[in-house]
Amino acid sequence: MKLKLLVLHLLFQLKQQRKNKGFTLIELLVVIIIIGILSAVALPNLMAQVGKAREAEAREMLSALGQAQQAYFFEKAIFADDLTKLDIAIKDNRGNYYSFPNPTVADANKVKHQATSLNPAASITRNYSLGIYNNSGQFSLVLCQSQNIGGAAEAPDISTDPCRSGNRL
Repeated sequence: MKLKLLVLHLLFQLKQQRKNKGFTLIELLVVIIIIGILSAVALPNLMAQVGKAREAEAREMLSALGQAQQAYFFEKAIFADDLTKLDIAIKDNRGNYYSFPNPTVADANKVKHQATSLNPAASITRNYSLGIYNNSGQFSLVLCQSQNIGGAAEAPDISTDPCRSGNRL
């Protein structure tokens, strides 16, 4: 009799263990809510990092333009007023996320280049401005970045001054 009860008890426990496999609806909902909260926290940070990576295009191209302007100045003793005069390849004055209009030449000793975001809201990018200055054969470069997405950036008229708009990098 005891053996029979023991076998029945073991069979009952085995049957209960088989029933308890899987997750309840509450457990699944808790996991989904936790994943939702984590993604809501991480997504804005991820998008900001994507925008910063896209801004590298502007900084790279402005750096190349600064070097090309210095080389042009060594040869011609004046800054180039048109991108086609520089030995640099920019198709239609634009990249993937930025346009690079012809520079503004204020005088024989300074030139300013702009990197204007093509779609700042969608690409989460800021605008840039590069000032290239020649002071008796000594070149200075000043890079300015807009303070917010799509904001204005303008390099100073004198290399030691702060940016006219935006932050100096």
